[in-house]
Amino acid sequence: MSQFAISFESHATAIVRARITADKAESKFTDVVNAAINAFIDSIRAAGIKADEKSCKALAVELSGCQVVVDAVASGLFEAKTFTEYARGAERAFFHGVPWSASLKNDPAKGLPWSKPRGPKGKAKPAAAPAGMQDAPDLGTASTEDIRKFVQGYAKTLEAYLNKHVKNADLQTRDVVTHFVNAVAKLPK
Repeated sequence: MSQFAISFESHATAIVRARITADKAESKFTDVVNAAINAFIDSIRAAGIKADEKSCKALAVELSGCQVVVDAVASGLFEAKTFTEYARGAERAFFHGVPWSASLKNDPAKGLPWSKPRGPKGKAKPAAAPAGMQDAPDLGTASTEDIRKFVQGYAKTLEAYLNKHVKNADLQTRDVVTHFVNAVAKLPK
């Protein structure tokens, strides 16, 4: 029996109902992600594209670097890492001819022959990319257009990040990002 004359029951009910609604929404979101990525992979398969290293890497660049994704990351709606991980699983699904799932990127039985070996802690060895560029897709086989799209997306991400944290950024950092964003904006679309 409560010491209070007022019960928390109705408030607890609101919290529980909100959790149930959020869980249902998350489940629907997961279903949409699964369906969308599998439909994308299926369309690539239907186009008769061979599942080789070059095609898998191109698939990953497209999935993690298309304009809608770049804009969603720049706005803060998603972390770039989310789509990088989706892309890693999509490469494996396409190469092995299996359906995509969020956990496929971690399935050792569905690794890619050209992937880097994993270290003792299960982490990939760090790339020799500049600081902040660890999430960049492998552009070694990318076209000029792919590289340009990536740089344009990265400029938007930098700009969004700076805008979000502008009060903590020093003048030199703001100036560098602004100049970079303006220079990238002059690139042909």
